[in-house]
Amino acid sequence: MFDLEQSIADWRQQMLAAGIQTPVPLEELEIHLRDEIERQTQIGVKEQQAFETAIAQMGQAEPLKIEFKKTSGFLVWLGEDKSARTTRILALLWLAFCSQGFFSIATAIFPLFYGRIFYGLQLGTNFAFFTILFIEFIFLQGIVASIALFAGNIKRVWTIRIIAVLMLVLFVAQFITHTKFSCLAYVTAAFNIASIWLLRSPKNKELKPVAS
Repeated sequence: MFDLEQSIADWRQQMLAAGIQTPVPLEELEIHLRDEIERQTQIGVKEQQAFETAIAQMGQAEPLKIEFKKTSGFLVWLGEDKSARTTRILALLWLAFCSQGFFSIATAIFPLFYGRIFYGLQLGTNFAFFTILFIEFIFLQGIVASIALFAGNIKRVWTIRIIAVLMLVLFVAQFITHTKFSCLAYVTAAFNIASIWLLRSPKNKELKPVAS
C-alpha cells in the first residue's frame, strides 16, 4: 500500500544525496511538493499518482541543485565552504569596525590640524599626537586587511588578529584602571575575542573568489 509520508521522506533523502543540503531550499521544495499533491487529491487524483505527478512537475534533483545555486542569495555569494563564509563575514564586520574608527578619529583631529595650520593652535604633546596617528594607522591597516581578506587573501588574517589583540590589551588596561564601560565596549571586546578564535587557523591556500 502506498505510504505518502514515507515516499516524501525517501524523496528528501534523494534530494540530500544529490547535494541539496541547505535546509531552507529543501523545506521550500517540500512545501511546493505537498501543495501540489493536495491540489491534485482535491480534484480526485489518487495519492500515489498525485505524488508521482508532483515529482515529475518539480523536476530531477540535479537540475534543481544547479538552479538553487544560482538563486540562493547572500550565503552562496559568500562561498559554499563554511570556513570561507565565516572568514568573509568577519571581514565585512571588521571593515565596518575599522572604517568607523578611522573616520571618527579623522573627524575629531581635522579641526585640530585646521587650527594649527591657519590659527597657530597647538595640537598638544608630541606623544599624544603620534599616538593618535598610530591609532589611525592601525585602523587604516584594518580597512586594507579586511578588503584583502574578503577578496581571498587569507594571509591578511594575521593583521586582523593583531589588531584584535591590541584592542583587547587596551580594554584590559582600561578595566584595570577602573574605567567605566558602556555595553558597546563589552560587545567590542567579545567581538575581538571571537575574531581571534575563529581566525586562529587560516589555511595556506587562498580563498576562492566570491561568486559574481
